[in-house]
Amino acid sequence: MDRKKEIFRLVFSSKEYITVNDIAKSLGISAKTVRNDLLELEVYATNFRCEIVKIPGKGVSYVGDLDNVQKLMTSFDNSKLDKIDSPEYRQQRILLKLFNSQEATLIKQLSIELHVSRATINKDIIILNQWLSSYNLIIEYLKSKGVHIVGSENDKRNAMAMVFSYNQRGGKVNLITYHDSKVIYTDAILNLEKVLGIDFNKLIAMIHRVERGFGNVFSTEATVTLAMNLAVIINRAKNGHRILLDFELVNILKGSEELKIIEELVENVKNEFNITLPEPERYYILLHFLGAKVLKNGIIQPLDMKINFENEEIIREFVEKIQIDIGLFLENDSKLIESLMLHIKPSINRILYGLTLHNPLLSEIKRDYGEIFRIVSKHKSIIDDYFHIKLPEDEIAYLVLHFVVSVERSSKTIRILIACASGIGISQLLAVKIERLFKNIEIVAVISIYEIEKYKHQNIDLLISTVDTEENDEFKTIVVNPLLSQNDIISITDIINHNQVRTNLDNLFYEENIYLNVDLDSKEEVLKFAYEKLMINHYVREYYYETLIGREKKGSTYIGNNVAVVHGDMSEVIFNCLQIIKLKQPILWNDKDRVDFIINVVCTKKDSIYFTKVFRKLGNYLDDIDFWNRIKSANTSKEMSKLLNKELANDY
Repeated sequence: MDRKKEIFRLVFSSKEYITVNDIAKSLGISAKTVRNDLLELEVYATNFRCEIVKIPGKGVSYVGDLDNVQKLMTSFDNSKLDKIDSPEYRQQRILLKLFNSQEATLIKQLSIELHVSRATINKDIIILNQWLSSYNLIIEYLKSKGVHIVGSENDKRNAMAMVFSYNQRGGKVNLITYHDSKVIYTDAILNLEKVLGIDFNKLIAMIHRVERGFGNVFSTEATVTLAMNLAVIINRAKNGHRILLDFELVNILKGSEELKIIEELVENVKNEFNITLPEPERYYILLHFLGAKVLKNGIIQPLDMKINFENEEIIREFVEKIQIDIGLFLENDSKLIESLMLHIKPSINRILYGLTLHNPLLSEIKRDYGEIFRIVSKHKSIIDDYFHIKLPEDEIAYLVLHFVVSVERSSKTIRILIACASGIGISQLLAVKIERLFKNIEIVAVISIYEIEKYKHQNIDLLISTVDTEENDEFKTIVVNPLLSQNDIISITDIINHNQVRTNLDNLFYEENIYLNVDLDSKEEVLKFAYEKLMINHYVREYYYETLIGREKKGSTYIGNNVAVVHGDMSEVIFNCLQIIKLKQPILWNDKDRVDFIINVVCTKKDSIYFTKVFRKLGNYLDDIDFWNRIKSANTSKEMSKLLNKELANDY
């Protein structure tokens, strides 16, 4: 049985106070371990409206209804208790402590409260600053006073609302789940309730009243996000933090019908939570509602806002840049231009008003459409610079979906021949199955194997045959079971997918991932440099560096000609790339070999096949001194990118 559960069982079963020493003796552990576990149990028990009570000289007991205690006892499982001990949980507590502190907090104080070393707290702060940077915030050290969060009140509120939505590695967690068509709050929301001391269901009820006043229905995700932001607003206002709004913006909103509805909400907040929100907070709340997404005829749409957006030229420039990297001509896709115009207008307004929009599909979009996400992120500066904003990942992910749909519309149709012994009967059934299973295909003809010759010059991408045929150089051939087995479906899928993504992977060596004349002195410094650059650009996750080091311990990555090829674990990769580091001076890589050129293979498992083909080509150049001299002689990242793509990435 888990140790923490056993400690609570002893406390619960004791009729009187039980001492720490008695608990330690009973479980065969140290008193210090018991004290540390009790501190964590104090926090955990509050989720179930229970309280661990400690009285010096008497011992430990509990306060709580029997039903709640039983719920607490049955909740003990490894996943929940591991969460208490996790860096995620500790870092979340650090952030919330700093957000709720009026003054700087000593590192020593955080160390004592969280039962970890000062070094661990300092490491946590480095990780937290990476996350906070996207909100224009930073944790700063004040000499002899401790640490505090520096930034605008608006940015602090945006970040605070999102603290509950992120997991340890920076990915977003679900705020709600569904069971029997009912909305169920996850631990993230329960934690928010506990920390802010606000009943979430009361906020949801208030938002539904606003819905009726607005004459709209908010999407479920929008409702939950509004409630989170409202909880933060109430918390910050109670603690004396004031929001500042632009005078022109206030004039736009003043006297609107929507503001009158928000006034009713503010009155409800006063009655339920005993706080009178000042006037600026009312406009601020209204902005959140105006930035939310609503359901109209079953379709999620943004509420229209005040600032006009009519500049189609900037959208076309955005599309033109992205289409080059994607490798498809998209600028004539009128549906894409129109959908981007409709989407970007409220996005710009949300950001100009300093609002956040939680995108519940962010992690899935980054995972499934990672390459398009990387390309859109690369060119978002066109939008950022024009409107003097900074598009966050949530908004970028929504834009990615528009491009994904356009790519689907623009993708080349796969031209297929289906052949069997006679061209009738089973092959016709096979054609029906294939059409049903695969999109973006065109079955040119269903033929007999004796008719294949006449189709050799008709631009056929794939021949699917139920019988063995002679090999030909004109098009790829696959032999399948007439009834189309699961393995056959997988094989056809692989071929079709390769046809569709090949263009996107023709340029793997990006200029932004090439670093020339870097002055480093050791292998460890090189790997650290590679990791930090990838982290800054969000290519990898937090533990990628550890897997880089782990790979080096398994064996030499030196391939000759002063070149090393390294890689980390694929599970820690978010986006694909080939990272190049050319050193100013060669360094000792292992006991005898010196290296001045490093290739870091950064790829996900599903795309590893394309990188394999690149390295087959690379294998042909292992002993080619002229090739390496030519590559290393490049004076700029752009020049080297062009050379490497030409020699290794294209035409595989």
